Amino acid sequence: MKRVVVSLVSTTFFAAIILSIPAHAATKTQTFVMPKVVGMVLQDAQDLLQAKGSYLMDQQDASGRGRMQILDRNWRVCRQNPAPGKKVPITTIVVLASVKLSERCP
Repeated sequence: MKRVVVSLVSTTFFAAIILSIPAHAATKTQTFVMPKVVGMVLQDAQDLLQAKGSYLMDQQDASGRGRMQILDRNWRVCRQNPAPGKKVPITTIVVLASVKLSERCP
C-alpha cells in the first residue's frame, strides 16, 4: 500500500512527530464525526481516531510539564479538540491532552 509521510512539529515540545498516512486518506476530502475520547487510555483514543480515518494528532501533556507520551497505554486523555460530535475533515489535527494513569486531570 502506498503511504504518504507527514511531518508535524509540536510548538509545545519542539519535537518532530512523523506520521504515516494511507495514501487514500491524504487524497480524498473526507470527514468524520469526532468521538468523545476524554477519559480513554491514549492508545485506545488513537486507535479509535485512526479507525475513523483521522491520523493527524498533536499529543500534549495536560499537566503542563511538557512530558512526551512514550508509552501511550500509560496515559489517559483529559482534553480533546475538536469537541465530541463535531463533523471535521480527516485532515484536521486532533489535539489530545493527557496525564499518566496514576495522575488526575487538571
